[in-house]
Amino acid sequence: MKVLSGETLENYKSNELKYKPEWNRRYFVCDVIDYLNESTEKVLAVSGLKGTGKTIGILQACEAFDILYVLIQNDNMDNGSDVIDLLMNTDKKYIVIDQYSWIKDRDELDRYLLTSVQNGKRIILTADVSMTLEVLNYGALIHRVRVLHTTLFTYREYLDLYDYSPNKETCEKYLKEGGLFNEYALKSYKSTKSYIDDAIVDSIAFYLHDEIDKETAKILTYSILYKAICPSNLKETPVHKTDSTLVAFLEDAGINSSEDIDKWYLNRVTDIFEQCGIIVKIPDLEQDDGSFNNRYYIVNPSITCQLIKSLYKHESIDEYVLDRVYESYTAVIMHLKNYIDCIGIYQE
Repeated sequence: MKVLSGETLENYKSNELKYKPEWNRRYFVCDVIDYLNESTEKVLAVSGLKGTGKTIGILQACEAFDILYVLIQNDNMDNGSDVIDLLMNTDKKYIVIDQYSWIKDRDELDRYLLTSVQNGKRIILTADVSMTLEVLNYGALIHRVRVLHTTLFTYREYLDLYDYSPNKETCEKYLKEGGLFNEYALKSYKSTKSYIDDAIVDSIAFYLHDEIDKETAKILTYSILYKAICPSNLKETPVHKTDSTLVAFLEDAGINSSEDIDKWYLNRVTDIFEQCGIIVKIPDLEQDDGSFNNRYYIVNPSITCQLIKSLYKHESIDEYVLDRVYESYTAVIMHLKNYIDCIGIYQE
């Protein structure tokens, strides 16, 4: 693990993260500052997909605080007892542990963190989506952690972050590449597939490692994403040049489509996606038996854009693709009741 504070932390921010003090801040930074200033007996977890600014946002929030920054390394060497020893020998009140899910044997550490916040410490954990599942669903931190999701990156926030004006040009730019910072911007289906495998499939496989293998996690992930961009209750897609099937979609992703999909696990991973803020689920048309179908929408518009372009074999991101991405984004925003976001510009 790397342990940084004071000048060593400033050097790391400048040299490794290329951090610049003049950068604008994502909206969740204000919530982190509030946590640092308040009295609470909860740990703060900042969770979201890779490339949504978790680490930078936390460090921006901590600029006025003397923090201890602990970066866990992906070498399977750091365990909970090592981190406890470190924290017992620091007088820092404000502690950030980055990549928390990479720590081995965390049960005792979870209990130690809980005791620490009860005694006045402010502790922030950050990692990928698998951490959200762990801290919310089991262990000493259950009901003792506040989670901030960073995956939802709205158009209004996009404008503020890059000092853009609200107009059709910036709205189209957002629909194509919004939701991730430039380093992770999705420019093609190849880059999108690589991002999905790294940011989503690996997390699901990590969380469910005792139940399913990585290949099954991949099948489930891409099946859910297909359902989100090509819902079963959509009888036809007249705006698209060609139809597509789940089998073809999985084959394009390099997945053996002959393997049966376990519906129980499909529903479970769908719920996980919703819990982690990757998708939203919206009840749709009432059926004859009084039940409802569900429509699913991907929260990140750039993922939606690239998947729709690939699914329907469009050579470029044309108006037909953007119309579907816009529809999806509007559904997400309205469902989450984020009415302050500007959702009408694209159709002007």
